[in-house]
Amino acid sequence: MSDSSYQRVMIIGPSSSGKSTLALKLGEQLKAPVLHLDQIAHKPNTHWERTPIEDFVAKHDTFIEQPTWVVEGNYSVCMPQRIAAADVVIWCDPSLLGCLWRYARRSFNAAPDRAGRLEGAKGEFSWKLILYTVRQYPRNKLKYQKFLADSPDTPLIHLKKFSDIKKFSL
Repeated sequence: MSDSSYQRVMIIGPSSSGKSTLALKLGEQLKAPVLHLDQIAHKPNTHWERTPIEDFVAKHDTFIEQPTWVVEGNYSVCMPQRIAAADVVIWCDPSLLGCLWRYARRSFNAAPDRAGRLEGAKGEFSWKLILYTVRQYPRNKLKYQKFLADSPDTPLIHLKKFSDIKKFSL
C-alpha cells in the first residue's frame, strides 16, 4: 500500500505483535520521528518501573503536536487524543498465541538493540506480562474498537497476520 498523505501514524496491538519494528520501518519511510510508548511510560534502567501518569501523558501529548510522527503502543489513557491527531491507525492484530511465542523468544534472546526496547531494562521476561496479555487483550480489543468507532473519519488498517505486518508499508 502506498499513501504519502499519511504523516501521523498510530500503531496499536498486543505485546510482541510487531508494532515496534513496523514503527521504525514506517518512520524511516516517512522520515518521521518514532515514539515507542513503553519508553516514556517506564523509567529506563529499572525493572519496568512506571513513570508518573501525568508525565507520561504530557510527553505523549507534546509529541503528537508535531506535523509528522509514528507512535506505537496502546495506553488507552491517551488513545483518544492520539486517534484524533492521527491520519491513520494501523492495528497489528495477529494470533495471541503467536504473540506469546514471539514474546518468549525475544525475552530469552534479549537483543540489546531490539526496536522499542526500554533502555537498560532489568528483566525482559515476565509471567505478569504474559498473564496480563492473555487476560486483558481480549478486553482491550473491545476498548480499541469503541475508541475507533468514536473516530470514524480516521482510516483504519487492520493487519491480522504476522506476514502482513512484516511486509506492510505506506
